[in-house]
Amino acid sequence: HDLGMALVLRAHHTGRTADLDEAVAVLTEALRAAGGTGEPASPPTADQPAETTALHNALRNALGNALRARSVATGSRTDLDAALAALTDRRTPPP
Repeated sequence: HDLGMALVLRAHHTGRTADLDEAVAVLTEALRAAGGTGEPASPPTADQPAETTALHNALRNALGNALRARSVATGSRTDLDAALAALTDRRTPPP
């Protein structure tokens, strides 16, 4: 999570879109490693503990922001759509 966000910040300061590509890749892999599919619109799993749900939400938020930043930098509508999907599909923590 921190590496992905640091790459987004560096891209903001340097204009290097390669950093945004790496941030998206790092955050997608982190989401996958945390038990998600790595897809911005992956469906929630109801039986996950609250900690896992919170981690997924944080990673999806970071991924959405990285995709949004890349969309702004490149004009990619695909990245914008993926960012919107990641940022609007939140998991509700179990009771």
